Amino acid sequence: MKRHRWPCFVRVGLILFLLSTFLWQPAPFAQASGVIFVAAGGAGSQSGADWANARDLHAALQTASSGSQIWVKQGTYAPTTSAADRSATFQLVNGVALYGGFAGVETELSQRNIAAYTATLSGAFAQSYHVVTGSGT
Repeated sequence: MKRHRWPCFVRVGLILFLLSTFLWQPAPFAQASGVIFVAAGGAGSQSGADWANARDLHAALQTASSGSQIWVKQGTYAPTTSAADRSATFQLVNGVALYGGFAGVETELSQRNIAAYTATLSGAFAQSYHVVTGSGT
């Protein structure tokens, strides 16, 4: 009597499919969409995945990669918390878009209102030499 091998392949394929279905977990919104959410001082876990867990602006700029968007909630952002550090700066990242004008509830870029929800990058606290710098951007 001849045995057919195809039922074995079908079983193995089905097992692999079921395992991948149960083990696969979608990436968080921020990673999937390339958006990093920012609030003054950060919030929650500071993962940047959503407004409730917004990152600090320095951390967002350090972890952002080309193609990412950084959405900045209304507020004033200083490049340093030390009045003695006048050389501190927000270093821009090549290929990263930085947007302000968010109240902190938006889910679409088109929902921002730059007139109502201003985000200010200020050097007034430490009288910074350069608030924002960039190289090759």
